[in-house]
Amino acid sequence: MKLEGTLDTFPLRELIDMVIYSSVTGVLEIEAPGAAGRLFFRDSDLYHAECGPARGVEALGELFELSSGNFSFTSKVVSDEVSLAGSVDIHLEHAEQLSTRWRQIRRYVPSLDLFPLLMVSREIAMRRISPHYYDLLDGIDGCTSLRQLAERCGWAGIDMAEAAAQMSLDGVIDLRREPVSSPPGPPPELAVRGEGLFDRIRGRAGQLQQGAPEPGQPSDDQASSRTVSEDVILQFLRSSS
Repeated sequence: MKLEGTLDTFPLRELIDMVIYSSVTGVLEIEAPGAAGRLFFRDSDLYHAECGPARGVEALGELFELSSGNFSFTSKVVSDEVSLAGSVDIHLEHAEQLSTRWRQIRRYVPSLDLFPLLMVSREIAMRRISPHYYDLLDGIDGCTSLRQLAERCGWAGIDMAEAAAQMSLDGVIDLRREPVSSPPGPPPELAVRGEGLFDRIRGRAGQLQQGAPEPGQPSDDQASSRTVSEDVILQFLRSSS
């Protein structure tokens, strides 16, 4: 037996309720632009869900995001995987909550298959982000995807997506569609430890002043060489903006 239709006519939650109420065994397949998934039923039990690489409740949550697409139900098709156990109602409620969170975050993080790249030094990142995200910093190398990072840290996919969105908005990471060939180091000025802002200003301002001694050359007056006028500081700041 095969039943076909569109999600415009029958929303996914109604389809699931109908299949469970009918106590049939088979697979409900969902096809939509950019997404595809399958839900497996046995009698009145929904025991497995998949959508791309996602499984279980996370897959259900992604499918609940879909408002349009095609569906088909084929009877007597089974799966060896079991990703949903326990109360179906609890799983469905959780999945609907996940779909609401995903709808709010998709424009910032369209997929967990993006590769975060740290754009500032670790010290600056730790000042900008929540302490809850500190453990993620060691894994952000431009070569590890958000999905891999979530699995490594034991995080739910939606939690990783929300963290990535916030760090991206804070200017801490850049989300890329392809991994970098080799993890770049931090910018030279950010990598230097123990060097304060005004030390860097003095160093840069010395290059802006006419007649400033070359690095390593002795100064006639060490006290005056460490004095930077307000005009030179302003010139430096403007040149750095």
